[in-house]
Amino acid sequence: MISTEYKKDYPLDSLIFSDGDPADCAYIIEKGMVEVSIIKDEKKLIIALLTDGDLLGEMALIDDHVRNATAIAIEDSQLIVIPREYIKHKIDISDPTVRFFLQVIMERYRDMHARMMHVVEGITHHASEDEYQSMFNNTTNIVKSLMKQYIEMQDRIMGAVNTSTHSDENHVAHPDEVMSTVSTLNLEHNLRNAIENNEFELYYQPIIDIKNNHIAGCEALIRWNNPVLGFVSPADFIPKAEECGLIVPLGQWIIEEACEALIRFLKTSGSKGSFLYVSINLSARQFEHPDLIKDISNVLNNLKIVPANVKFEITETLLMANPDRALEALKNLKQLGVTLAIDDFGTGYSSFSYLHHFPIDTLKIDQTFVGTMCEDKKSFEIVSTLNSLAHNLGMNVIAEGIETADVDNKLRQINSDYAQGYLYSRPVAEAEFIKLLKNGLSQVVLDEIEINPSKTGCK
Repeated sequence: MISTEYKKDYPLDSLIFSDGDPADCAYIIEKGMVEVSIIKDEKKLIIALLTDGDLLGEMALIDDHVRNATAIAIEDSQLIVIPREYIKHKIDISDPTVRFFLQVIMERYRDMHARMMHVVEGITHHASEDEYQSMFNNTTNIVKSLMKQYIEMQDRIMGAVNTSTHSDENHVAHPDEVMSTVSTLNLEHNLRNAIENNEFELYYQPIIDIKNNHIAGCEALIRWNNPVLGFVSPADFIPKAEECGLIVPLGQWIIEEACEALIRFLKTSGSKGSFLYVSINLSARQFEHPDLIKDISNVLNNLKIVPANVKFEITETLLMANPDRALEALKNLKQLGVTLAIDDFGTGYSSFSYLHHFPIDTLKIDQTFVGTMCEDKKSFEIVSTLNSLAHNLGMNVIAEGIETADVDNKLRQINSDYAQGYLYSRPVAEAEFIKLLKNGLSQVVLDEIEINPSKTGCK
């Protein structure tokens, strides 16, 4: 569903913007038709007729100019409004080379536009309406060439802004591209509102000590239930939050909320839970943010939490993107007293040569290998080898994605430390997790994971 705050209706003959107006937004035409014109010598010169899927008003935003044309709806139209802040943010976070290209293209475009208007003005000066039309229809080769360059430059602008180029004369974007852009705008808008409206909630998935079947800790996982969009998958909104920069405040909220929940978990579990921990994922932007250490330290100090009860998970891919920089950041985190885990190990870069340098406490073996241990001998050997390697390096191991008792029993056979997966529990809301802490794993689960080789299908 598209947020109505990004839509605006323009009845027939209504003004969208005028030449000289400040530029506060751009538009995508969802339906209808818009005429874009300029005034030369008191004559209106129509420079574009735009229809479904076309973009207008973007140029003044890109190079921070006022409007240099007038746009009027020539039939009942509905436009998607793209705010200035959205475009400015997108340009600011883009690659510097892309920003430079956009700037150069816009300067050349405006120069081309001025040259074309100068030639057109020379043709139309002191001409009657009929003479103007005749002369315009029979323009010289020079003007035709200039017009061709102008149109080609428009295509480049559309390509740079729309991330697609259009070869047809009408420059109509594919409907899927338009809807994708609108969907992205809508998702970002709702994300910003969700933070302000407290629409997010943390769920917690137990991490089991497979030596005694007790809950050793949990991983905090964010969930979003929007009143309009309904349940939004983290796979959809986390990348978007990362892309638009909202992951930093959202990530800080997760840290604060998870640590506050940890205090309640420790009170519930009593002395048995003195080493209960909560595991929190750090995104790439968080990991690189200059205030990360200070912000985490403030949370730990304000809530008076023992740092060792908090574990931060960083993906292998993130660590290996810049190993030297990652090492420095990990050392700073360790100085706070928190514990650290490499998440999804085995799916990213080959980090064996760096593994002994990183101050890592826990290796989380990805479910890609764990889940196929019983069917694929190679997967079993990989898990077994990683388990031994981690122990030899002084790390403990969490196996992810356990869904069957067969896999659980295999992990016990290789003396793995901890396990996490749907076999024990799905991620649950805080109240449900507190019940698990009080009551432990259900008897049904305990019966399933009873160590009995005859029950397993593993070979």
